[in-house]
Amino acid sequence: ALGCTVKGNGVNQHVLAILAADQQADLSQLASHIGGLRASLASPAEVDELTGCVFGAIPPFSFHPKLKL
Repeated sequence: ALGCTVKGNGVNQHVLAILAADQQADLSQLASHIGGLRASLASPAEVDELTGCVFGAIPPFSFHPKLKL
């Protein structure tokens, strides 16, 4: 799972992108799907705050209300 941030068009949303290990995230498509203009990987500090996990070890589920699947 990838912790991402989508911004633009009034959107400021944290998203957990679930994909297979051999796949790459299309961040522009993710941003468009959420309604934002751009998406980026969340910082290690944001990932830790939202998931309680270290960057690179994020499970494919969330218990944080600000983290959309």
